[in-house]
Amino acid sequence: VVDQTDFKNLFSLLCSCPTGNDLYSATYINFLGSEPVVLRSSNLTLRTEFKSSWLRPNFVYMDFVGESFNSPEGDDDKVYLFFSENAMEYDSYRKVTVSRVARVCKGDMGGQRTLQRKWTSFLKARLDCSLPEPSLPPIVQDVFLLKHNDWAKSVFYAVFTPQSLSQVSAVCAYRVSTIRDIFNEGKFKTPVAVEMSHVKWVMYTGEVPVPRPGACINNAARKMGISHSLELPDKTLQFIRDYSLMHEAVRPLTGGPLLVKKGALLTQIVVDSVSALDGKKYSGQLYAGSEFGAVQVAVSNCSRHKTCEDCILARDPYCAWENYSSQCLSVRSLSPSSNVAFQSLQDFNPDCVSTFFLCVSFSCLANFTPTWWRLAGVSLVEYFRGLLILRASESDAGLYICDSVEQVKGREYNRTMAAYRLLLRTTQSNSGTVIGLTVAVAVLALLCVSLVVLFCSLLSYICRAI
Repeated sequence: VVDQTDFKNLFSLLCSCPTGNDLYSATYINFLGSEPVVLRSSNLTLRTEFKSSWLRPNFVYMDFVGESFNSPEGDDDKVYLFFSENAMEYDSYRKVTVSRVARVCKGDMGGQRTLQRKWTSFLKARLDCSLPEPSLPPIVQDVFLLKHNDWAKSVFYAVFTPQSLSQVSAVCAYRVSTIRDIFNEGKFKTPVAVEMSHVKWVMYTGEVPVPRPGACINNAARKMGISHSLELPDKTLQFIRDYSLMHEAVRPLTGGPLLVKKGALLTQIVVDSVSALDGKKYSGQLYAGSEFGAVQVAVSNCSRHKTCEDCILARDPYCAWENYSSQCLSVRSLSPSSNVAFQSLQDFNPDCVSTFFLCVSFSCLANFTPTWWRLAGVSLVEYFRGLLILRASESDAGLYICDSVEQVKGREYNRTMAAYRLLLRTTQSNSGTVIGLTVAVAVLALLCVSLVVLFCSLLSYICRAI
């Protein structure tokens, strides 16, 4: 008979390396679900020691991190595993479940005598992600690795839920370099017997063998004449067989949760990265899944922002305001060098003050050449039969003149097509201080007769039709 709780855990996590033919799996190797194992299937098969202090997990997530790339220590690639298990280190009358992260080295070959065909690099540490209400440690439900070109800046995002009946969830982020430092430099935990064989877990203060137990083969080990794990001394292997748990917990990247959501139990997380118009990378989270079903939600929904201010103040790296169409559009539909769309992800000022000056030909018979604009004698770049001014500021105020050259029967005629004066009016608060340009209003004083410009615009379209 299989208990339902155990039956839920009869599944496997698989991870393959980008290079080589190795396949890593986290699973149970008997039907009763009583023997968990982290296994590597390759020319040299390795697995975890069947020992309660090593592994009693509910597997959640596994992924590969190429830490050997540009490593000054000559370090090895790693496979990271996330799971929850009953903690032996807690002094409690009842079993306490905690969340863990463990890792093994890609180049691990096991030991020569001790830990034959067993991992010599298996280490694990507790994950810390505090919830608002004091309670038992939260349980990790899902993890996602957001990879960076520099592997040390890669980040694991994890979803946690409480062990109680509270409807609350949290998302915490952990940088790969932080986890690595705890495994490479942290203290170990050890059990000690106190008061009539009662066991208490404390920080190990004794001498740690060299090479460091659980470490991958690196330059320091190679200098000692150790080129692979089969050459590790028994003292190092015996230590890691007995002390695979780190004393220090892995703290979140921001010191606490990135998100705390009450009234829902989040079960999955996916992290996306997008290049904004400023060229920087931003990441957003998409949460989905529950016991009632699954939902697919678009990461961005720019069309819901109807005004420039709404679009900019949303601080959504997926969205930008496109001035010509006056729409909030996805940045993926725009060129990164676009000069007609903008977003403001960090500044408070939405910078939505903009205007468009129209310039059309008066003559329908003339061979019309492109117009050009000038402000205080400086030539400006025209935009589709007019001049578009983005983010109008005090420096943009002045007289804008549109000139053209018309060629009729071989003769050139210079002509001023239109002239606009741009003024910026700002409102003031009760104290008399000037409000920023976010509330500035563009005032146009048309020096040419506006009706004439409108007539010429209509006439131009008629000419093209003819």
